[in-house]
Amino acid sequence: MKNSYLWIGAVVIVVLIAGYYLLAQTQRKAAPTTTPSQSVKTKPATESAEQIEKNFVEAEDQPAGTTVVTKTVKSEQPGFIAIHVDVNGQPGKVIGNSSLFPAGLNQNIISKVSPSTKAGDVVYAMYHTDANNNNVYEFPGDDAPIKDSKGNVVMAKITIK
Repeated sequence: MKNSYLWIGAVVIVVLIAGYYLLAQTQRKAAPTTTPSQSVKTKPATESAEQIEKNFVEAEDQPAGTTVVTKTVKSEQPGFIAIHVDVNGQPGKVIGNSSLFPAGLNQNIISKVSPSTKAGDVVYAMYHTDANNNNVYEFPGDDAPIKDSKGNVVMAKITIK
């Protein structure tokens, strides 16, 4: 009877040692190995244009009508959104504009347009400054388009559905 307890005890010890060894091997494969002079590098999160640029316009395609809605405007100074028609892939004449909005993050800015937009039209929501601080949109005139850090006009292209 003593021998059978010894055999059972020996088998239990062997099973525990084998299990510990297998667990240790699995954990070593899962963890990256580094030396003191190395470090594990993680890829930084990509910054959005909104986080990088001080001035930003975002708009979505939308249905035809007498208004155009600009989803988001981030601006360093108060300004207007002007709606420009498309002329050969570039902004053309202005067909409407928003009221003056404050500096900062603004959402759902409504611009009345005339003539009304129709399905298939392409327009541009462009950020213009209120250069003379008179709260009146004047373009052509003092209220010129704002440019981003790369010299591009701050605007969003919108397709009318």
